[in-house]
Amino acid sequence: MTTVTTNTVDVPDFIEMTPAKCAWCRASIGLSYNGIAHEDNEDLVAWCSGSKECRERQLRWAIKEDLPSGVVHWLFLPTPKQVICMEAPERNLFVWGNRGGGKSFCFRWFCHAMSLAKPGFKYAILRTKFPELEINHLNFLNDEMAKFGPENKSQYHKTSHTCFYPNGSIGYYRQCENDDDVKKILGAEVDLLVFDEAPTFRWDHMRLIGGSVRKKRGRKHSVKVRYLGNPTGESIDELWSYFIDKDVITDDTGDDDDLCDPEYDPADWANIEMRLEDNPYLDYAEYRKQFAGIAKHIRKAWQDGVRAEERALFEFYPRIWDDEKGEMIPYHVVDELPRLADDTPIIEYDAETGSYKKPAWVQVYRAYDHGFSPDPAVVLWFAIVGRLIICFKEQFWKRTIAEDIAKECVEESKGLDVVDTYCDPTIDIKTGNSVYTTLQVFENNKMPMNPMKNDRALFCDVIHRILGEEIGPNQPRIVFYSRGCPQLIKHLPRQKWDEHDTTKMAEHKHDHAPVALAYFAESHVPITKPGEARKIRKWMVKKKKKGMVH
Repeated sequence: MTTVTTNTVDVPDFIEMTPAKCAWCRASIGLSYNGIAHEDNEDLVAWCSGSKECRERQLRWAIKEDLPSGVVHWLFLPTPKQVICMEAPERNLFVWGNRGGGKSFCFRWFCHAMSLAKPGFKYAILRTKFPELEINHLNFLNDEMAKFGPENKSQYHKTSHTCFYPNGSIGYYRQCENDDDVKKILGAEVDLLVFDEAPTFRWDHMRLIGGSVRKKRGRKHSVKVRYLGNPTGESIDELWSYFIDKDVITDDTGDDDDLCDPEYDPADWANIEMRLEDNPYLDYAEYRKQFAGIAKHIRKAWQDGVRAEERALFEFYPRIWDDEKGEMIPYHVVDELPRLADDTPIIEYDAETGSYKKPAWVQVYRAYDHGFSPDPAVVLWFAIVGRLIICFKEQFWKRTIAEDIAKECVEESKGLDVVDTYCDPTIDIKTGNSVYTTLQVFENNKMPMNPMKNDRALFCDVIHRILGEEIGPNQPRIVFYSRGCPQLIKHLPRQKWDEHDTTKMAEHKHDHAPVALAYFAESHVPITKPGEARKIRKWMVKKKKKGMVH
């Protein structure tokens, strides 16, 4: 047997390279023996294989024990992604992703590391259910605390579920499910507060506890609150608003006073996605098999790390798992617009002319859902490239009259040669003393429209169909450009089926872009081909006026 010098930052003797990548240099993460190098030793540690600097950074947060034989044994050696989470400076951090990323394990050992490094450090780890607290944390504490010093100085107290460290640091492990549990924790004097599986907590409970933790005067480090979990649960809407979308209203001018938080500063609320694919210790393919038979919305959150609603209506997948590549790949959402075989952009904006450029055979359509206040008006733009549909642009208006929307929309469509615009049929009905219908106002301002059906059962069918179609393996019929239509991407997966009629899409305060998508999906979407420009039909050609000389 030989000892392994993994207490240095020299390149370790790797026994296996994993698919996981270093979060800093993107080199592969390798596994080496922990302590004694022997084939029967199943205790392995993960190191960045590419950079000495990366391994040094891992070492800063590591916890080791020196065995009597003189061999170094690592109790905790964080992966690069775990180090990034531990070093985050923001007061509030949401660490989210699919299951298997090592979130709970990482932050328990982060608490150990901080407690051992800083005398008098105090932390609290909370979960809503005691059995989950026990399975994920308490069952390990007796053995872990025994490694940090003699029993009379380092111990886990099973009755109070409290850890006492040799240097006076203390860790509290508590259940927090109801109002009585919250009262027991309010005003806790801790340096670090961890909500494990945060989406399962009530949002008001977390904010009451998180807002009341405080530190003593003279302590150099600030209080930090960490929220861990998969993207599904009771408080996922609020977590997403504060940490991901950062769309919390900070004054009373918004439409939803419940989301008003005058003290909200987006800079204080950070998020890091920690995925199964970042964990070098798990067999990804084997681990994913355990999700068979689980409810669809839970499987999306646990397996794919996609935010999911319990009554989620549509099968919308920003990314999917590719078995051949062994990684997540873009699916319904793309960060770059596809290019043609000769690397020609499908659509590009020319700032000098203030118009778009595209190949003549690529067809562009629009879809419009009407609104004024508080509901917005919305227009979506779609490019048809062969069989592929790209939703590449969106625009919203509030408190804007139809004439101004039409003019702006025409200006925003320069160079696109829009084929048609699909809309809500109710805008072709006269209201009040108006001379023209809203549709006629649009058409009088050079924006002709084609009314579709306003039917929420039909909306379900057509959106399901267009999202479910594929033009090739792992190639959906429709994709959404992340920088062009962020609001549609954000709100489409949040649509739910109607509780009173499951064939219908429920009313939702943010359903306007999805409704516009439905109007487009109701249409007959053509298939375009290179070299075949759009044919101009007779009815589309302006008639010559009698007596005019040409």
